[in-house]
Amino acid sequence: MEEKKRLGAAVAASADKSVTVYAPSREGDMVTFPVILTNPFSAPRVVRALIKVQASPYGQQLSLYEGAVDSGAPLTSRASLLTEISVQGAHSLPLSDLTVEVRSVGSQG
Repeated sequence: MEEKKRLGAAVAASADKSVTVYAPSREGDMVTFPVILTNPFSAPRVVRALIKVQASPYGQQLSLYEGAVDSGAPLTSRASLLTEISVQGAHSLPLSDLTVEVRSVGSQG
């Protein structure tokens, strides 16, 4: 729980709350979003989701990132894993202009 406080505000989550994306930080030419994967089920499962990051500078919709994240190995019930996604091409955009979508793509044991 302390780790989540350090990450700051959540900016997007999957409908089942198994994947939560937190506020980004800027590191040189990269924008990095912390992501926590959590197994909400009673049995061990691999947690997977698709994440899309977009921006709308000057009224144009830009897709900056689209990719999958997963836990690799099955997570035990209620276990969490911290990972991150890095977005290129967003270095000149205000962080507040970035929008994130998360879609769970199923889990398997």
